[in-house]
Amino acid sequence: MTDLTANALPVPAERLAGFPCWIELYTPDIDASAAFYRDLLGWEITPAEPGEPLTTEVHHDGRLIGSFEPAEEAHGDPGWRVSFMVDDVRTAAGAVERAGGNVVVEPTRVTETMAYALASDPDGNVVGLLEDEDCGGPYPYQAGMPVWFDVLAGDLEVSERFYREAAGWPTRRLTIADQEQPFYTSVVGGRSVSGVGRAGYFGREEVPSRWRIYFGVEDADAAARRVRELGGAVIVEPIDFTFGRMVEVADPHGARFLLTTF
Repeated sequence: MTDLTANALPVPAERLAGFPCWIELYTPDIDASAAFYRDLLGWEITPAEPGEPLTTEVHHDGRLIGSFEPAEEAHGDPGWRVSFMVDDVRTAAGAVERAGGNVVVEPTRVTETMAYALASDPDGNVVGLLEDEDCGGPYPYQAGMPVWFDVLAGDLEVSERFYREAAGWPTRRLTIADQEQPFYTSVVGGRSVSGVGRAGYFGREEVPSRWRIYFGVEDADAAARRVRELGGAVIVEPIDFTFGRMVEVADPHGARFLLTTF
């Protein structure tokens, strides 16, 4: 493990913490996954440059949004993983166990301007904690981008505390109009960027608890049809909800995600 004490990364005053800043897909077939997501969401997926700490780079509309990595390198189950921006990765890792989670990978320096750790939340979901002074801020609301992230937890209050204390979420409690259960969102720069609700929040139990990434689309029904044509599966048919229309799907290797209008 690299010692970050002597070389703590500078924290620009304008940087906002607590938002989802990086996504990774751990897949058994990177080439096949690249073809699926390239067609579905219009991504540009290329091999990373030699010496980079990534296998691939995923770009959309000129922005680096994530990477695809081999399934065997996942700490936990393969599929999608999200990382959150933190001000100081050592401080965040130190808060993980106090907040009911576990450190999976200790703070590690990746580049001169980036360090990360992996942690599991109280439900066992593995998330990244990323300190990166070059991050461009929250993902924009547009087609092809990850526009929302949420996790449905076994214990809402315990999970809210974990993400507030370990991942730096500035949380706000709310009740969405068509739901009776409370929900917490992370509000960064005046915008809700992620949330945590109780399992069963959307009318059915989510077992096991897991992080869900929502990608923006112009037409959820057309996107669902395209998923099937590309060899994926529709888990929950398109439905209307408070903020648009969404569908839950899986890619050909079983990685689940959602597609939503916005």
